[in-house]
Amino acid sequence: MKKAQVTFFIIIGLTLLILAGLIFALVPELITPRQAPGNLHSFIQSCLKQSGERTIHLITIRGGYINPPQTMEINNFNITVLKDDTHNFVPDMNMIKSQIEFQSKEFFIGCIDDFSSFRGDFQIGTPQITADINTNSVFIKLNYSVQVAYKDQLKTYSDFVITIDNIQLPAVFSAANETIEQMIEKGMYNLTLLKSLNIRTKAIDYKDAIIFDFNDNNLVHLVYAVR
Repeated sequence: MKKAQVTFFIIIGLTLLILAGLIFALVPELITPRQAPGNLHSFIQSCLKQSGERTIHLITIRGGYINPPQTMEINNFNITVLKDDTHNFVPDMNMIKSQIEFQSKEFFIGCIDDFSSFRGDFQIGTPQITADINTNSVFIKLNYSVQVAYKDQLKTYSDFVITIDNIQLPAVFSAANETIEQMIEKGMYNLTLLKSLNIRTKAIDYKDAIIFDFNDNNLVHLVYAVR
């Protein structure tokens, strides 16, 4: 009798162990079900656009840099210093372009998250991003080899492009450069050019510095300090 009871409890224990394993495996799928890769192309496009916009906002809110060469702390914020004594640190468009390419790639890799939200077997390459800065837009191209096998289908993707419209990076940074050059030469600044571009402008005196805030539709939000 005791042997039969022991056997019974062993069977119950094994059954519960198997059920627990199945539940553990299925719960993540039930909470955040993975989707078929039918809309994979639009997902990649969306990540590329989101990454480009985040990058542009990050770079401009830091005065044109991913890692500013010089900053000053104001109300717990680090503001990029673009003029110190007689030096002008406004980055040119080639530098902005290279920073957009680098940081967009970093954000993009985080956004796709190895396609963890999709079903299928993936073979992926290394994303390569190039950017072209135009007068009123930024064109971003992604070369990225993605192959996914799902059920009886095999799909391959490689090239993606997005355009971020209605931003004036060359004009905004040109105006910032002109403002700083005026301050170096004449000890004064003029925001007329920016106002003619319909960009919201601020120049705030703060102790021994002036904080400039040029806001172009919130995406391009150039903030920097001059001393």
